[in-house]
Amino acid sequence: MADLATALDLRIPRSKTALMQLLQAYTASGSRWWCGGEVVPAKAAALAAKMAGRYPVLRAERGRGYDRQKGLAACLLVFYPLDGGKLAWWLLSTEGRGGLADPKTPDAHVAKHTMAANGHITFGDYVLHYGTKRERRKLVDERTGKVVAFDKDTSTWTWRMTDWALSEVKATLERAAGGFQYGSEQEGDLWGAARVKVVVA
Repeated sequence: MADLATALDLRIPRSKTALMQLLQAYTASGSRWWCGGEVVPAKAAALAAKMAGRYPVLRAERGRGYDRQKGLAACLLVFYPLDGGKLAWWLLSTEGRGGLADPKTPDAHVAKHTMAANGHITFGDYVLHYGTKRERRKLVDERTGKVVAFDKDTSTWTWRMTDWALSEVKATLERAAGGFQYGSEQEGDLWGAARVKVVVA
C-alpha cells in the first residue's frame, strides 16, 4: 500500500465501535503517545495539513514499520464526526525521533502517555486503559493426559466506563431500587417489578 497523497485521504471510522477498536489497536501496537481535541469541519483540512507537515501521518503501514526500525516514530491521525457537527481528532505516536515523545517536536509539550494516570484516552462515557482480566485457559496435563481448565489473569488494553459514567449508572439503579414496591399474591395486586416507575435521564 502506497503512502497517502494528502491528509484528506485519511479514512474515517464508520461507527463509534470501529473508532474505539481502532484506537485500542493502535495503542496496543505501540502508539502510546497522543494529543487530540475537537475541530469544526471547516478547519479540519487545515489541521490535517498542519499535522501532516509536522509528522509522518501519511505513511502506509509498511512505511511506518520501516520508520520504527530506523528509530523514527510512527504517527497516525484519526478523525471522527461527533454529534453537534464537530470532529474529534487524535494524533497518536510511537516512541522515536520525530514523534510526540521527542521533545524537539512542536506538540511534545501537550502530548500525553496512555499509561499515565492523567493520560488515558477517553471517548464519551468510556476510557481506554491497560487493565487486568481473567481469561479461561486449557492445557493438557503431561502426567495424566487430561485437559485441565483454569483461569489466568492477563493484562491487555481495553475500554471501560469512566468513573463518572459508572457513578451515573449506579445512581440510576439506586433510584430504581428505591422506587421498587413489593406487591402481594392477591388477585389484581401487581408485583413490584410491574409497578416501578423510574425516569432515567
